[in-house]
Amino acid sequence: MSDWIAQILENENREFVKQEISRLDNPELLHNIALNYNWDNGFELP
Repeated sequence: MSDWIAQILENENREFVKQEISRLDNPELLHNIALNYNWDNGFELP
């Protein structure tokens, strides 16, 4: 996992995380975020 994805997923500010993810247009990055997302945190972000 890239450092950038780790920083995004570990950030506590949900609005910041949503904003960063919504700006992505690279399917590989989006896929990596989904693979590394802790699904126990709910479905709000994905």
